Amino acid sequence: MKQMKFAAVAMLVAMSFNACDLIDPDDEGNIILVNEDITAPTTWESSKVYVVEHGVTVDANLTIEPGTVIKFKPYAYLSFGYSESMTLIANGTEENPIVFTAEASSPAAGAWQGIWLEGNVLSNSSMSYCTIEYAGNENYPAVNLETKISFNNNTITNAKKKGVYTHEGFGSFLGNTIETTADHAIEISCEDVHTLGVNNAITCNDGYGIMVTYGDMDDNTAVTWNRQTVPYYIEHGIFIDKSLTINAGTTLKFNADAWLSFGGYDNATLTAIGTETEPIIFTSAATTPAPGAWAGLFFEDNTTANTLLKYCIVEYGGKENDNANVTIVNTDGITLENCIIRHSSGYGVFLWDSSWNNINNTFSDNSLDDVYVGS
Repeated sequence: MKQMKFAAVAMLVAMSFNACDLIDPDDEGNIILVNEDITAPTTWESSKVYVVEHGVTVDANLTIEPGTVIKFKPYAYLSFGYSESMTLIANGTEENPIVFTAEASSPAAGAWQGIWLEGNVLSNSSMSYCTIEYAGNENYPAVNLETKISFNNNTITNAKKKGVYTHEGFGSFLGNTIETTADHAIEISCEDVHTLGVNNAITCNDGYGIMVTYGDMDDNTAVTWNRQTVPYYIEHGIFIDKSLTINAGTTLKFNADAWLSFGGYDNATLTAIGTETEPIIFTSAATTPAPGAWAGLFFEDNTTANTLLKYCIVEYGGKENDNANVTIVNTDGITLENCIIRHSSGYGVFLWDSSWNNINNTFSDNSLDDVYVGS
């Protein structure tokens, strides 16, 4: 009888090892197979290795200890807060990060699907000092956020496509590293760009950066777009009826039908102050841009006289309307100072029934003229 019991135990152990034959031998005996949805408050311990076997829904509070390793089989993922309100606390440390990785011995980008934080994840959730690697199966982002959480000091690497998609922005986004992605590092709405904080180290292939989707910015709350280590890619036209500050050194690249329009419906102020060594650049997203590659910047009736562009470069605009890099209509007092305005398909600056402060700007290669003034 004792021999039969030992044989049964040995068989169960062998089955477990066969199911996880790519787990580091040092982890054997500490392996937890995750193959059922989590519906009660749970803590994952750093002394264990968790192997997610398929798609698993977490609809109860989950705390993950610093140093914990979570491995994913092909197509596996964790979906938090799909049906029930819950809080995720996944806070590692610099010395003991939490690691979300593939189970494969030689993983490639997209070896597992990713992490999903759905609409029922509470805003007190946080991820810090986490490493998410080799995710993005079937072209999903490595991390998909449908709600705001604190997301700080994390590393996303070797994503098959995008690093992060966020539907509502972040509670905080500081000190993160995103690298080795095959697509944009982040996809975010224009309304939520201001939630991207500072001290982030983001690298992308040429032609990629932070994808900014279209929308209206009109809630009367002043916001700032912080400089990041990659450009913002503006996908479509954006209406801005609020105060926007763009920090020195920021680069914005525009698709063919993209533009920024200020003050069309309500008061708007743009403060874009670069420096001689760190200008703010408004340019085309095209690999080899030509004049008229994007629409341009538009300042309309409700743009305030406090609007200031200083040490900015505006180039390759003029695709639509008055064919200009900068169009100013029915408004007075906007200041352009020490800016470079070049390569427009029409005018460098087009003014209609408006006045402006033209201070020490440089114009070159604008097809029709540097400045047009009409009424």
